[in-house]
Amino acid sequence: MNPPTSIAAIKDESLSVETRHVAALPTTATIGASMPSAFLAAGSGYDPDHYWEATEGSYPHYPTVRHRKRFILNAIQSAQLSPGFSVFDFGCGEASLLKSIQNRFRLQDGQLGGCDVSGRAVVSAKRKLKSPY
Repeated sequence: MNPPTSIAAIKDESLSVETRHVAALPTTATIGASMPSAFLAAGSGYDPDHYWEATEGSYPHYPTVRHRKRFILNAIQSAQLSPGFSVFDFGCGEASLLKSIQNRFRLQDGQLGGCDVSGRAVVSAKRKLKSPY
């Protein structure tokens, strides 16, 4: 599998598209790999899995979530990325945005990747996507 050559970064309603060779992507990464955090180690009391369980059912229905998804899908469309582009979602949750991107742009599982601090979200994301990333 070839590494992606187009990177689209979407943040706060702005789109930045950068084209470059990304050979440094680890091939053993898995979608939604749970990331340890100094924040958690410092005893903050925040438990991402507990938060995920408490909000999993209602999160997809938040108006801001629907707006963000619509914005990102439209921004990717407007960017006119080259065929074969890849998407990596930091904070992918259960991967509903990645699944929407996959469906709309007919991407293969290997063109998608994501990570999240919640191990439970990671498990859910892995059920939706069979990406090696």
